[in-house]
Amino acid sequence: MTQTQRENSHLIWWIAGGLFSIVLAIIVFFQMNTPPRTEHQTLQIPKTENQSKLKKESAQPTPTPPTTTSELKTLVNDDLLKQQIPTSPSLAKEEMTKLDDIQKQLHDQANTLKDQHIDAEQLIKLKEEQIKLLESQMQEHNKI
Repeated sequence: MTQTQRENSHLIWWIAGGLFSIVLAIIVFFQMNTPPRTEHQTLQIPKTENQSKLKKESAQPTPTPPTTTSELKTLVNDDLLKQQIPTSPSLAKEEMTKLDDIQKQLHDQANTLKDQHIDAEQLIKLKEEQIKLLESQMQEHNKI
């Protein structure tokens, strides 16, 4: 390898390193200057009377989650039935969607529990048969 070829390869590595550091600096700069993203970004809409009423209704304290083990066993909180129905169609539709999702989860849980119950019954029957076979084998072994 000649002297100029070595100098060219060193020059290429220096250029590549410089470009990499510039790109890295730009990425860090933009990352530091962008505002943090929130989960739900909302549009700023001028307040109307309906919105201010809805905000007052939604400002009511939400029910606290159950803390004891007996309360954890309940699938649906009873306070859900006592809450007021939203007056806005969009909020009502959102609430209906949420309730439909809960209903679907409860239905899926019920199906899973039924399947588990059927499986457990089959296992019990198989274990009973296995016990009978072992008892018969023990009786035959004792006769010998």
